Amino acid sequence: MNKNLIYGLYCPFTNNLHYVGKSTSGLIRPNEHMSKSHSEKINEWVSQLKFLGYKPIVKILEECTTENLDEKEKEWINKAKNQKCYLLNIANNHANKIIKQNEYKTNNDAILIIGKIIKDTRQKLNYTQEDICSMANISRPTLIAIENGNEKTIYNNLKRVLNVLGFELTIKKIKQ
Repeated sequence: MNKNLIYGLYCPFTNNLHYVGKSTSGLIRPNEHMSKSHSEKINEWVSQLKFLGYKPIVKILEECTTENLDEKEKEWINKAKNQKCYLLNIANNHANKIIKQNEYKTNNDAILIIGKIIKDTRQKLNYTQEDICSMANISRPTLIAIENGNEKTIYNNLKRVLNVLGFELTIKKIKQ
C-alpha cells in the first residue's frame, strides 16, 4: 500500500528547500520530478542540476492521512514561506528563477558551482589542498582560486584538478 506523503525537493548544493509537494503514491510521485514534472519551473531547475551532474534531494517531510493531505501540504508551504524559502511552486517569489535558463550554461555561476563540486569532492575524499596540488601539479593559490570559482581559472589547471578527482569536463553545443 502506498503512503500519503508531504515531501520536499532540496538543492544538493545548499540543502535549501525549493519545492513542497504531496503524494498518494509514496516516493513514486516525488521521483517523477527527476524526469518530467507538471511544473515548468521544476523541469528547468532539474535540467540545470542534471547539466551539472546532480539532482534534487527528496526528503519526506511528513506522512499523512488521505483526509488531511491537502491541509498538511498547505501547512508545509506556509512554514517554508515563513522561513523565506525560495519555493518553485509559489508564483510570487520575488524573483523569476533560481538561475535563468540561458545563464547556467554560460555565465560565471557555472564556474562557482564547479568550484564547489571540486571542494566538496576533495573534502569527501579526505584530500588536503596540498594533496590535490601535488597530484595535479598545480600551486595551492591556483587550487584555492579554482575552489572559490575564480572566473579567470586556466582551463588546463581546471582539467587537471577535475581529472585527479575523477571528473571530466565536457563542452557540447546546445541547440538554439
